[in-house]
Amino acid sequence: MNSRVYEVLRCADGSGGKNGTQVSQVSANKFMSLHSVSNGDYYLILSDGNLSRRDKDGEIDVEQRTKELWPVTQSKSTKPKNVEDPKTVGLKCYDIGYRYAFASTSSMKGKKVNPAENFSVPERCRNDSNTDKGIEDGAKAAF
Repeated sequence: MNSRVYEVLRCADGSGGKNGTQVSQVSANKFMSLHSVSNGDYYLILSDGNLSRRDKDGEIDVEQRTKELWPVTQSKSTKPKNVEDPKTVGLKCYDIGYRYAFASTSSMKGKKVNPAENFSVPERCRNDSNTDKGIEDGAKAAF
């Protein structure tokens, strides 16, 4: 989410966490939880998509890739790539970035988010300094 990766613990029956702990990306497929830096625990995404949990002594266990437990936001969009979401049409990139970050940050803090603010940043606003400034301001405002 917002170029950050989170560890979210869920059970096979779907119960468990909806929010997670931020992890840092060490390499393309290696992630380290911020609270496990001292003991060397880390996660490695294997070539088959399974998740290996390891420490300095080697592999601890492997979690099978379970699509049913992935967050809804991980699913592929059925919209054609070139079509902009009607929720963002006519908005300036700064406003899109602000609303996107405010909604995302609020959601991570457990607050309810207006469905009208649930959208992805359109292609026209990606890699745009106005969008980046809006994201920065929106995230700050959510705190």
